[in-house]
Amino acid sequence: MNDATRLRTGTVVHKGVLMTTMLALGTLADSARNGNLGAVLALSDAVSLARDPGYTLFPSCEESLNRCGLLQDGAMHDAIRDVILAATEGDGMDLQIVSPLDGDGPP
Repeated sequence: MNDATRLRTGTVVHKGVLMTTMLALGTLADSARNGNLGAVLALSDAVSLARDPGYTLFPSCEESLNRCGLLQDGAMHDAIRDVILAATEGDGMDLQIVSPLDGDGPP
């Protein structure tokens, strides 16, 4: 049984990391679409941190991202970063969640 999958960025990650990260991103995106401004900021901060590891999170966003598993003790695991980078496009209010999967199949 193959527990890895290739992302559209070319990176290979464990399927469990992919599923849990996508669940967390989807939950934040749903809350943001429903007008939860905290979720909007948390989602934007997660993407900003994935794109720039030196980015400084808003304190309330750090707490939210720790709770939903995108951070562990304020740090983003490399595999989670890889999924976020593959699963997002755009910036700010134009940020979109997209399929992170490589269309060419398994690794």
